[in-house]
Amino acid sequence: MVHPVPGHIDEVTPQWLAAVLDAPVDEIVVEPMVGADAGFLGDVARIAITYRDDGTRSADLEGPATVIVKLPPAAPDSRQVGAMLDVWAREQAFYREVVPASPGAAVPRCHLASGDHEQDRWVLVLEDCPSEPLRAAVGATRGQAEAVVDALAAFHARWWQAETRFEWMPGFDGRGVGGLQPVW
Repeated sequence: MVHPVPGHIDEVTPQWLAAVLDAPVDEIVVEPMVGADAGFLGDVARIAITYRDDGTRSADLEGPATVIVKLPPAAPDSRQVGAMLDVWAREQAFYREVVPASPGAAVPRCHLASGDHEQDRWVLVLEDCPSEPLRAAVGATRGQAEAVVDALAAFHARWWQAETRFEWMPGFDGRGVGGLQPVW
């Protein structure tokens, strides 16, 4: 685990990201992604990375040009909902346990899934998969919707009637979903 887990996007520094990526990060430019379309249960930012030539790596081994960093939201109401649902610990577990058991899944590469329960700090550093953005207020294009359904169907097929169970993953029977089962 990279220490300390940042509590706010301002705590993501070139030094911290260099440790995460095991690469000579020189500078970063943080682009906050705000609004419900970017993740209402998380503060999300795209980070552009400039690497320094430390003489030990070739240019193609430096690392990604951009990454996505996701932290719990600073907004107290959103944070309360996420904590009630244990969203961040479950998201960490998804990247640690489900994705590796799902070869070929259309899921961004996870560079880091780390958390500190005691300090209530969580962070994901994910591959940036640039695409045409989906806007909740406008809706998806037909092509976007078809791509999502295809990806979900392939992912679902991997787990259909699987014997594997994850204790941290709630069902829709009311357990572990913070009392929201009637809403769903």
